Amino acid sequence: MQTGLGADESRERRKRSIKNLQQLYLVVAGLALTVCVQRVVAASESSSTGGFGISVSAEDVAALLVFVVTIVPFFQGANVYFELAYTIASPNASPPSWAGMIDFGFFFLEALQFYAMAEIVKYKLAFSVAYCGLLVLDILWLLTLRLHSKHNFNVVRPWLVLNLIFVILVAAIVGSIWLNQQQVCWGGLTVLAVVRSVVDYWWSWPAYWGGARPELPGERWARRRFRALRASATHQA
Repeated sequence: MQTGLGADESRERRKRSIKNLQQLYLVVAGLALTVCVQRVVAASESSSTGGFGISVSAEDVAALLVFVVTIVPFFQGANVYFELAYTIASPNASPPSWAGMIDFGFFFLEALQFYAMAEIVKYKLAFSVAYCGLLVLDILWLLTLRLHSKHNFNVVRPWLVLNLIFVILVAAIVGSIWLNQQQVCWGGLTVLAVVRSVVDYWWSWPAYWGGARPELPGERWARRRFRALRASATHQA
């Protein structure tokens, strides 16, 4: 009598389970994005003259932009990680079976955090604090990943450094504003969110898209210039 699953069948069942969890994550993330758009549009409609039409303010655009440029790399990053760790990884590089629930648990909490951010998108201070909370959640997940799967952690290590830097920047801005009883500036938060996502894609290009990152205009010249300057300084020393 067969008492267990073969290695191949076990891996296939694991892949199917991960696919189901990815779909659940997709549903919650998609719902969060839908709610965010609805809240911004509803606020724009209510603020329009006479209550008719839509009057989109700069703050509405900034709020939606912060949300979109944040949820897109988070959503793509979660799916990329699931693919790398559980779908195409070799048996030796794949995390232990119990780690899948920990990974999904954090991703699901992040999806719920996005939903909470969508609900409070018009409240600048609360939204900024929730944005910090999202980065903290991701940091905690990366630290647990470091414990159970060093190989996969090395692939996404830039996310930890990036989140640590930007959670400090956002928390410092929000804290100073809160202490001074000033209004949160959407411009500052928007710039930080956009810069974080751009740096994320640039730094983690191989993880997101595979292959080497394309060079930026002038990057090769700058690299040669830097090497020449370093060689000159070494020679003079």
